[in-house]
Amino acid sequence: MTWIKSRSHAYDHVIQDSESGITKSTFTNTNGAADAAAPYMTSYNSNGFTVAGGGWYATNETAYEYASWTFRKKKKFFDVVTFSGNGANRTIAHSLGGPVGFMAVKRLSGLGAFTTFHKSLGGTKFMEMHSTYLQQSSINVWNNTAPTDAVFSLGVDSAVNASGHTYVAYL
Repeated sequence: MTWIKSRSHAYDHVIQDSESGITKSTFTNTNGAADAAAPYMTSYNSNGFTVAGGGWYATNETAYEYASWTFRKKKKFFDVVTFSGNGANRTIAHSLGGPVGFMAVKRLSGLGAFTTFHKSLGGTKFMEMHSTYLQQSSINVWNNTAPTDAVFSLGVDSAVNASGHTYVAYL
């Protein structure tokens, strides 16, 4: 997973990952669906990644400064999971193999915020990345359950588990 942000201009925070598909971009500062129209990145390589040519404002504009953070799957460090929502309380397996300190879930196939879990908030509270709201409480997001070393719980909230929609979770 790679997160790219312009340091010199107020443009979107672009996230792409190999699990969802290199052509799908999501943005932490909006609640929009995944964008497959703009090729912000074109490949992951053995030594990093390649940004698209052509002056894409969010990742590769001439004379703009950027910062990027790249995470790879590694036990007890980072995992990416994609899943289809079913609209019912459930658990989803992950391969982190250790305690979950932070998790962000994003609906790819429609509008929805990056909904986040943090270990200090427990399984009853969440925050949204694009929002200025403080922590919010709902048993319908994490089903009132903090993640374990092997699974995370989802409630019926459409931000994390709407039937017929696809999602990505970064742990």
